[in-house]
Amino acid sequence: MNHEKYRAFLYVAKYKSATRAAKELYTSQPAITRAIKQLEDELGCLLFVRSKNGMELSAEGEVYYEYINSAFNLIEKGEQLVSKKTSVEGGLITIGSTITALDEFLFGFLDEFHKAHPKVKYKLFTQSSNMTISKLNSGLIDIAFVTTPYSKNDEQISIELKEFENVAIAGKEFDYLKGHELSFEELSKLPFVLLNKHMQLREYVDELFKKNGLYVEPTVEIDAAHMITPMVKNNYGIGITPKSLVKDAIDKGDVFQLKLKDPLPSREVVAVINKNHPQSALIKRFVENLKE
Repeated sequence: MNHEKYRAFLYVAKYKSATRAAKELYTSQPAITRAIKQLEDELGCLLFVRSKNGMELSAEGEVYYEYINSAFNLIEKGEQLVSKKTSVEGGLITIGSTITALDEFLFGFLDEFHKAHPKVKYKLFTQSSNMTISKLNSGLIDIAFVTTPYSKNDEQISIELKEFENVAIAGKEFDYLKGHELSFEELSKLPFVLLNKHMQLREYVDELFKKNGLYVEPTVEIDAAHMITPMVKNNYGIGITPKSLVKDAIDKGDVFQLKLKDPLPSREVVAVINKNHPQSALIKRFVENLKE
């Protein structure tokens, strides 16, 4: 309400007419007159005096105008800056992503989106799925890119983007396994390099063996998926990892892919937004492109 009263005051001062101010603000002349009267009652002084030229600012009105006009100029400038930061052609997108989601999908998508919108800027956080979702729920990022499985709630809208393959890998000390088709039971008896508990890839591996009535005790636990390959290369144990993260090491012969009697289930890259958080035009365009 105060905002509208101040605006009425500024327009009357500009046009020296309550009728013209009402026309410009798409309201009624009595509403403008009422707003000015309320301000004058609150301040305890007259803001306008009538003259042959219309409604002229009083001495007190002149002082008041200087401050109210400055305040509205600051508000307008702030709105323009925010609009620029959220515009499709020059805004900022804050993204959270797991390393796997980044490698499997996001790098390629961002490359295409940036070609279409070269002035858009990005702020990228790479963490585990749980930490990324936590940032999304807190409003610290606009959109999350995670891999299944991940924690879901009713505030989230998810977009399934891409399935990807997981492989079991081993280093040179396990060359004797080359050419053998291994069952999950045989695999479970080998030393393993696994992520820490409650990380998505670890949950995937634990659930995989649990479904087969088995349990894997890791020889080494680590906190980042991209560290599995170098640990396996140095023969600390078997690893299960997205194929994209280990492709180069397989091609170089640093590690090799184990043959399994039953294939490993695929996982998915998923984009997640919080439906309770406001979305700028830029974020809406970004999401539309994801769906396409």
